Amino acid sequence: DSGETMSHVRQQLRSQIVVALLGQTSAVNNVFTNRSYPLAQSELPALIVFTETEEIQNTTISDPVEQLRSVDLRINAYVEAISGVENVADSLCVDVEKALAQTNTIARSITLEGTSGMRPNVIGEAPVMEVTMSFLAHIVTLSDDPETAL
Repeated sequence: DSGETMSHVRQQLRSQIVVALLGQTSAVNNVFTNRSYPLAQSELPALIVFTETEEIQNTTISDPVEQLRSVDLRINAYVEAISGVENVADSLCVDVEKALAQTNTIARSITLEGTSGMRPNVIGEAPVMEVTMSFLAHIVTLSDDPETAL
């Protein structure tokens, strides 16, 4: 035992996505995970990475069972602009898609499943838009080791 603390594959995925996005979009270093407190106007544009539901499909019979984990990965994008705020938000979404397409993570695949409509948000003086990008990440583990992706 090396004494290293492992973490669930969902936590590893979120961390890897944050690293992949840092400095690769107009949000620059304003990329957060599981943030529950409000953003400040000075932190815009920003991305918040989180995971939601996870469906598990057992793909073998003998123990430990090989499991295909389908993880709902969400990225909320927040942008502010005096005019053309929708275009600014779309531009940030393009950056996110490109960054994730060029990134290796523990997931076998990460696919964009959809993007929400733009939602107005009140953070500062200028109009702020929030948009959620929904990805599906596939990670394979063994049933006795949810910390190690195969």
